[in-house]
Amino acid sequence: MMTFSSIRSLLGTPDLDGQVMLRGWIYRTRSSGKIVFTVIRDSTGIMQITIKKGNLPDQQFEGALSASIESSVEITGTIHKDERAPGGYEIRASSFNIVGTSTAFPITEYQSEELLLDNRHLWIRSREQTAVMKVKATLLAGAGNG
Repeated sequence: MMTFSSIRSLLGTPDLDGQVMLRGWIYRTRSSGKIVFTVIRDSTGIMQITIKKGNLPDQQFEGALSASIESSVEITGTIHKDERAPGGYEIRASSFNIVGTSTAFPITEYQSEELLLDNRHLWIRSREQTAVMKVKATLLAGAGNG
């Protein structure tokens, strides 16, 4: 039985063309009609997922088309090298299941500091804020051991 992998483990030792399972949240998504490009994040990083119409059931493809940012998903597919993808690899989906949907994400590219602080619980999900929190956690852990 296959288990879910973290993005870090997939990028660290990619099993090219091997079957993988991943779960996470939608970070970014775009579509060109018959192909959906979704970037998924988990606590370890981000990975691009390519969902092609005809490679999975129509209902799952329609779900990928309509899925919004911060929806939680589970994906099964094969990992392939692609220099255009973040991290240099992508997963070509054979299964795309939405575990939980989300409402419209209130934070866009340029926002006031007041709005970001009002939505702090969402803002800390950004890559920059996650990196800041990881540095703080490392510093505090080091200070506690000294």
